[in-house]
Amino acid sequence: MNRFASSAVSSRTSLLIVSYNLSSGGVEEVIRGYVAHLDKAKYRVIVAYVQGGAVSAEIEGRKDVRVVCLAPGGRVARFRKLWRVAREEHVQIVHNHFGWYGLVVGLLVGAARVETMHNVYDWFTGPKRIGYACYCLLASRIIAVSDFVASGNIRYFRIVRKSRVSTVHNGIDIQRFENAPRERQLRDSMGIDESDVVIGFVGRLEDQKGLPFLLKAAERLNRDFKGLKFMLVGSGSREESLKAEATALGIRNIIFAGFESDVSRYLKAFDVFVLPSLFEGLPISLLEAMASRLPVVASRVGGVPEAVVENVTGFLVEPGDADQLVRRLSELVLRSDLRSAMGEKGLLRVKQEFSVASMISKTEQIYAQLLRR
Repeated sequence: MNRFASSAVSSRTSLLIVSYNLSSGGVEEVIRGYVAHLDKAKYRVIVAYVQGGAVSAEIEGRKDVRVVCLAPGGRVARFRKLWRVAREEHVQIVHNHFGWYGLVVGLLVGAARVETMHNVYDWFTGPKRIGYACYCLLASRIIAVSDFVASGNIRYFRIVRKSRVSTVHNGIDIQRFENAPRERQLRDSMGIDESDVVIGFVGRLEDQKGLPFLLKAAERLNRDFKGLKFMLVGSGSREESLKAEATALGIRNIIFAGFESDVSRYLKAFDVFVLPSLFEGLPISLLEAMASRLPVVASRVGGVPEAVVENVTGFLVEPGDADQLVRRLSELVLRSDLRSAMGEKGLLRVKQEFSVASMISKTEQIYAQLLRR
């Protein structure tokens, strides 16, 4: 008998998706994609999380998924609750997206175990580095969201074997962004003229995103161009300090839009997308921008070069280099024809390589391989 088979008679595979956080961000968007697009005729989906937010609220509104909040309670209480759910549901596959419970529970109930690495976790040091490396040994298969993430974690954690790691690029629902109309109403409401060029960012306002370098670039771009607007969509611990820095630099043409659960409207108000990150795995916001027909200027970090084709769908710059940001953004400000051409090629690139259908198909192939063992 298949050791991952359920003892319950069912035509569907019982799949438990585990994540610590389901508020907002790249990991959460990936899980949203799984929940929305996995074939429910094949999978009975259970989602467990500790900290909730916009994404957990959306998933809880679905009728085809069971959602379990593991909080409140300490680590032991959360673990016991997850273990109880896994036994009740006769779980056959546990797909863990961050946190320390999923794979252990999967092992205890005899399920196939998948760990997704969303970044290179080289900030895990000392005992935490050793602990995560040992934790990954519990995985039947490891998914990395980019080749960079795969090679980086194999190199850093050492005992993670290459043969057990598969790259499955993050995928998005392209139609949600491709078919959204140009947002003239939103631009008007924010005092943006039709002739203005909007350089926009979407993401968490944290150190990782390198936004102080964007502000330095914005201050210099304002010396050379009129009719620019800068828009930052998102929230985070650096929000107030970034606002203060923008004021100190005299950048008055910047909009801090705050957190938005549906960023498609904002992307359709942009003319250029910028992502000056210091490190990344494979950012969902980048793929969403490309699906919105936006040219991109992004740091050459992590899996970004796997998505952005230099001089075709956008420009790559070195992280922390405000001079390169200014130079590349200037090219796009000056040339609407280049913005349009890069935007169309970016959309084609995402359709070919980064659709949610492709992500689901590759993941389901991994699930099937594990269940056949």
